[in-house]
Amino acid sequence: PQSSHTSDEDDIEELSDEKKTKYDELIKKYDDKWTKQNDDKASLFELYRVPPRANDDWFWMYAAIRCEEQARALAEKEGQAAEKVFVISNDLMRDHFWRMMVPQSFLRWRERHVCRVRITFPEEDVDKKEYSFEMPSVYSARIQRQGRYCHVPITRPVDDQQPETETKWLAVVNKAAGSE
Repeated sequence: PQSSHTSDEDDIEELSDEKKTKYDELIKKYDDKWTKQNDDKASLFELYRVPPRANDDWFWMYAAIRCEEQARALAEKEGQAAEKVFVISNDLMRDHFWRMMVPQSFLRWRERHVCRVRITFPEEDVDKKEYSFEMPSVYSARIQRQGRYCHVPITRPVDDQQPETETKWLAVVNKAAGSE
């Protein structure tokens, strides 16, 4: 399928050299401001700066998968269960779906590892921001089967813009399979 949406890289390629320089300066300004505001928090996480005009999505996807691999290796070494790695992003990643060789695997990964963030501004104090995180569901909204029982999702979000839609399930029992 052909998309009418152009990527950020395509948009930047069309910029003149003068505008590219201004774009880079703007990115550096906000990057420096963010670093200055968060120096005291640097021990909480590692910050990797993506090169200018590079598609940052590929970097954070690789980092998430690599962190997951490292967590599994460490857990296996210590004989424990691995910690789950989450990506905090509101990016719906639709453009990546089309580029994947195994898109179903990517969709499952996205469903299990992407945590959405909501930023709200209370009416009583518009200068204050409140953050809330929507963790991935414990269960995938896909047919679940165990023995002679199946659970089928019958409601799903209308689109990815409304992930908070509650999933309702239909329980199905295969009586021909005998009792358990």
